[in-house]
Amino acid sequence: MLRFLPTIINSIGKLKYVLDKLDGAYLCGGNPDRHLLQQWHYNASTLHGLSGNRSAVLDDSLFLDFPTIRHKQCEMLLQGDIAGHPVRCSVCSSYRRSTLLPQTRCMANHAESNRVNYRYQPVPLLATRLLKLRKEIKRKSIQLSRLKAKVSLNCEASGVMVDEQLHSDLKAICGSLPDSTDVLKMYPKDSFFNIFWQQQMQAAAKKDARMMRWHPLMIRWCLSLRHKSSGAYEALRDSGCLKLPSQRTLRDYTHYIEAKCGFSVEVDFMLQKAAKVESCPERDKCTILLLDEMYIREDLVYNKHSGEMVGFTNLGSINNHLADFEKSVFPYVHFACTNLCGDQMYDPLWEAIWRIENCGLKVLGVTLDGASVNRSLVKLHQSPSDPIPYRTKNPFSGDNRYLYFFSDVPHLVKTVRNCFMSSRRSLWCKGKNIWWSHVKKFYNEDSSAGMGLRMVPKLKYEHLHISSFSAMRVDLAAQVLSESVSQALHLTGGDEASETAHFIGLMDKFFDALNVHNFSHGARALKPFQMPYTSRTDFRLKWLKEDFLGYLKAWKASVEQRIELTKTEQNLMLLSAETQLGLEMTCMSFLELVPYLFSMPDVQSFLSQRLCQDPLERFFGLQRQRGGVHENPNVVEFAKNTQALRVVKSVCKSSSLGNCRRGPRRTSGKRSDHATSRQLTSSALEQTETSNGTTTLVSSNASHDNSLTVTCAPVMENELIMGSALYRAMHALLEDDTRLLSTNASVAIHKMAESACQWISAHPNESKSMETTVSSMLQKCMPKSRSIKQHQMWSRYHKLRISPEYVGAWKTFLDNLETVHTATFSPMVYQYVGHFMFKEMVKSHYAVHTSTNADCGLTCPEMYALRYSAGYVPRALKKKLERCKSKKYLLNCLDDMLTSDDAVQCDSTDWIDCIDRGGLTFVNSLTFEVFIAMELEIRSQLQGCKPVNFLTDIAPTVKNNEDVLFFWSMLSSNWDEESSTALFQMVVDLWLTVRGYSYTSAWIEKYKVSQKKSTQKSKGIRKQL
Repeated sequence: MLRFLPTIINSIGKLKYVLDKLDGAYLCGGNPDRHLLQQWHYNASTLHGLSGNRSAVLDDSLFLDFPTIRHKQCEMLLQGDIAGHPVRCSVCSSYRRSTLLPQTRCMANHAESNRVNYRYQPVPLLATRLLKLRKEIKRKSIQLSRLKAKVSLNCEASGVMVDEQLHSDLKAICGSLPDSTDVLKMYPKDSFFNIFWQQQMQAAAKKDARMMRWHPLMIRWCLSLRHKSSGAYEALRDSGCLKLPSQRTLRDYTHYIEAKCGFSVEVDFMLQKAAKVESCPERDKCTILLLDEMYIREDLVYNKHSGEMVGFTNLGSINNHLADFEKSVFPYVHFACTNLCGDQMYDPLWEAIWRIENCGLKVLGVTLDGASVNRSLVKLHQSPSDPIPYRTKNPFSGDNRYLYFFSDVPHLVKTVRNCFMSSRRSLWCKGKNIWWSHVKKFYNEDSSAGMGLRMVPKLKYEHLHISSFSAMRVDLAAQVLSESVSQALHLTGGDEASETAHFIGLMDKFFDALNVHNFSHGARALKPFQMPYTSRTDFRLKWLKEDFLGYLKAWKASVEQRIELTKTEQNLMLLSAETQLGLEMTCMSFLELVPYLFSMPDVQSFLSQRLCQDPLERFFGLQRQRGGVHENPNVVEFAKNTQALRVVKSVCKSSSLGNCRRGPRRTSGKRSDHATSRQLTSSALEQTETSNGTTTLVSSNASHDNSLTVTCAPVMENELIMGSALYRAMHALLEDDTRLLSTNASVAIHKMAESACQWISAHPNESKSMETTVSSMLQKCMPKSRSIKQHQMWSRYHKLRISPEYVGAWKTFLDNLETVHTATFSPMVYQYVGHFMFKEMVKSHYAVHTSTNADCGLTCPEMYALRYSAGYVPRALKKKLERCKSKKYLLNCLDDMLTSDDAVQCDSTDWIDCIDRGGLTFVNSLTFEVFIAMELEIRSQLQGCKPVNFLTDIAPTVKNNEDVLFFWSMLSSNWDEESSTALFQMVVDLWLTVRGYSYTSAWIEKYKVSQKKSTQKSKGIRKQL
């Protein structure tokens, strides 16, 4: 408007014209946008016109109530009614469009390419994105439904059916596309990606899915997916985007070996093949055995294939026998028991070591946590010459090798933290206090400002206020006992907290020295205590011996000098006795193990984390993960999951939130010469909160096709030899399942045992003398009274089996065998034989007398239930035989077992008459007498509290019972012999299966009543905490 006003007013007319124009004008508002004003204050040069020159000014004059940005050529005054016109002139509007357009495009592009994780985005932006995604999903769904309808209409309207020849041509054209070959060329020939693509093309080309033969790598990959979630795996198969094997095919691989408790030669084969014993160097045969426990759900499951009730205690034959002698009641176990003791773990532990050594590996140590059961086990092996039980001689080694005991370092760090923070203890050393309050005081001062600038930012509220669940977290303990906290206390705590800072610094170095997990972290973090061990004279070994152990001894000595205090008060000024034992035991074992490893050829480095229980913790995490929401498996589920993990080799994979550090990524061609010290995870499964045990777990997929055939020597048929305990032990070694292993150790052992059997047969008098000598030595290990003193008994026995007198007696005996003079002397032979003789001696010394109940009659309710259940057997067999063409001739025999319409009713049919709605099956009187006879025989076998096998223990006695055979002969008098025999076998087997399930359920009910608790699916102990 100003362009149309006169520049000079020199007359009244011009003045009137200007006043008339200004009377109906208003001021241009410019561009008062807040983001433009903010950008102007930040950098005014960024606001420019289309020419790229600066063309805007900031107008903050008093004419407007707000600041605004206007163009240099702004018209300033606008003519007309403000309600019907824009608030800004055309020049400012054009400037506004040219300025905001690039910014709008930039924001749109930024929003489309946003890749920020949802966890780090603000809530308003998350809400906006969620709304946008919902609209997008709705739009896509509508579009998809429209396209489906359109395609369907087009196919119906203009679809053309092609003949077989055209179909083949089109298929050939699609198969000749270069895309498939190009994809194969992108990856190496033997890589998983190449194999995966080949398998997908082969599966797509098969007309029948049963014709597909899957590669082992594909099987393992699919097993790993199914282990994560079977439902997700099935959904992936049903989607059709990938061709995957069915779950039935995967089951054939996971059930190749029976999932059960205890030792198995099949697992030994898997271990042998996974460890590559025949080709691996000597340094890679070093093994550490890991022991730990896991809480599982109490349950009892009947296995109809084996006839066993799975869920009872099973710690080996000798421990089961002693448990029966002690009258232990109703524990549910998986190689564990509710009241486990350290002496009960002795036999399974050494049997595991014997079998592993038999596979060709070397067991150098055992790692366990500080539970009372484990401490009791370690003390069994204490030598009088060692004040601390940290090692024992391995009786199975030919080079007098020691077996070392380690306490798990992460568990030690947690127990040290617990003693440190305990309100009951007041740690004191050399005149100064070691108090938890020093750390709390520093935390309060460090975080008091609340502005985020802190000396130790990792120290948080959770580190100082420990709950029952967070007490199990290793990271919280390690971060409190860290170098940064130690240095901070040195700097800010003054002399009062100097001893606390020194104590924390020592524990940080101890944890770093015994938890070296890769080759680069120490150099990257500039922490020399986390560098890999490369020499037998490493400086950390000297530090552990002189500084760390010396500090613990000086601490204890300074407290003992305060004679004015009682013994209890002195103990409260130290770490707990269990923690001190674990620290000293681990350090002393480590100080001897590392030089031994570096004495082996070609060993150049060693990672101390190989001695920790992290693999076992990861395995337990996978067990809980397999159940999904139900993370508390029972014995059968645990065994099946274990077998699946062996096949898929996923024990080494950790869950994202596990209580252990993830393993380092492997790099090919680097550091392949370090001592890997293989870790064999030995787990113990708890049935209650205090039960422990051991189970050897190996992650590998292997089958065996090599076997050792041992021909037993001809046995002289005389009572002296057959009754010889020495001969029975040698013959048991020949029949042991480890004879199938093809290792050099196993072959040598069984050849020596075969020669020994031949020599005993030819020299009965000399062998009797040797048996007397060994028996007299073993008899000294037995307690004089019949009261059970297993700890004392196993301790005496272990000292005997490694004593020079015992070893010398056996060596003299084996040297007398003319046929084995040239054979390699193996202590595993006489250790197995002596252990077999000792177990027989224990069983005879602690004889178990099982009381039987003579009253096995059936009550009236049981007769009702038996009549009802008996009708199920012929009905189920009839359905089964109707589907089997080769056995349809037995259908007429089944009809003879049923009642006729004019059958005489008896009292036992009253219950069936009450509940029958027209679908029940009635058996006649003779058939019912057969079932009564079978039930009475089953009851006679089930007396007592020992679990029995329905197929191996009860089935033979039932089939040979006189009453059963008598009533069956009367029932089958009109049948031919072949039909009678075949149907009799089927009836007995099915009835035993039915009774197996019902008897298992009865055991469960008895246990729930006695313990006053349910065994339904419950949360795991971690979820409860």
